[in-house]
Amino acid sequence: RLCVLDLSNNRLTGSIPALLSTKTRFMYQIHLNRNYLTGNLPRNMRAWKKLWLMDASQNSLTGTIPKHIGQMEDLAILSIGDNLLTGTLPLALFEVTTLQLLDVGTNMLEGTIPNDILAFSQLHDLNLGDNLFTGTFPTEALILPELHTLILSYNGFKGTLPREWMMESKIGLVHASHNRIGGTLPKSLMSRMQLNLASLDLSYNEIYGTIHTEIGLMSALHTINLMGNQISGTLPTEMLRMNRNLRLNFTDNLITGTIPPMFCGEGAPTSNILYREFGCDAVLCRPGTFNPNGHATLHSACRVCDTTPAEEKNILGRVSCDGLEYVHGDLDGDGI
Repeated sequence: RLCVLDLSNNRLTGSIPALLSTKTRFMYQIHLNRNYLTGNLPRNMRAWKKLWLMDASQNSLTGTIPKHIGQMEDLAILSIGDNLLTGTLPLALFEVTTLQLLDVGTNMLEGTIPNDILAFSQLHDLNLGDNLFTGTFPTEALILPELHTLILSYNGFKGTLPREWMMESKIGLVHASHNRIGGTLPKSLMSRMQLNLASLDLSYNEIYGTIHTEIGLMSALHTINLMGNQISGTLPTEMLRMNRNLRLNFTDNLITGTIPPMFCGEGAPTSNILYREFGCDAVLCRPGTFNPNGHATLHSACRVCDTTPAEEKNILGRVSCDGLEYVHGDLDGDGI
């Protein structure tokens, strides 16, 4: 009796045989990831009623997600990301209430995320990133009681971030970069997610407004990326309460003022050669300068921009300068 089939990390080609789902009804783990498989997912997957784990990620599978997947009563892990799947998420998928991990990232799936997602009461990890999903930010996902990881990046989600975030949430990672999310950063995001949220990436959206002082409450945060938005104002001094090793990227916004010294001056990680060489430019280029990265790197300093308009003279972290081309490898910022 075959219970576990692991054919991962090979050079298998062709399609997944239909017989695999009809002759192996006792299997509870199938690993087909990291091959060169093509064709569709088997239409008769419902025969795998005992299946607990299905990993067919990192192949070239096409077609849609079978509707019969809703009959797989014990399925806990479904990883079919990094393929060429199309269509929408079938409503039958949300009948698999035993799911703990759902990864459909890096496909060509489309449509909106229905309220039925609330049925995933045991879900820990949800990856919908790098698809063609549209509609508003799926607020319902944030209510899932066991969710730890939420990846929504590289889609077409719009609307605003939820105004209310649950204090008891277990979410440790929210990545929703490269969407069309607008509005301001909610205070509740910072005050109610302070204990567990470790990584927040909202880069390249349409977020505006200022950074609230409540950001200083986010003691668990070790990475925050807000690059490429329209955030203005100054960095609040309350950030001095945060992790001194915090990796932050606020470049390409409208932020002015100064950078809390703990992130780049006295108190910064002195073992990092970047901070020793460039100081606060390693975090955000100072006003009147620019770098394509918005900050200095090991290979390029922030270059003076002589054509800075008056309304932009105080902006930190600029990535471009009108009429001036950046020279990579320019270690002293003189344009040579």
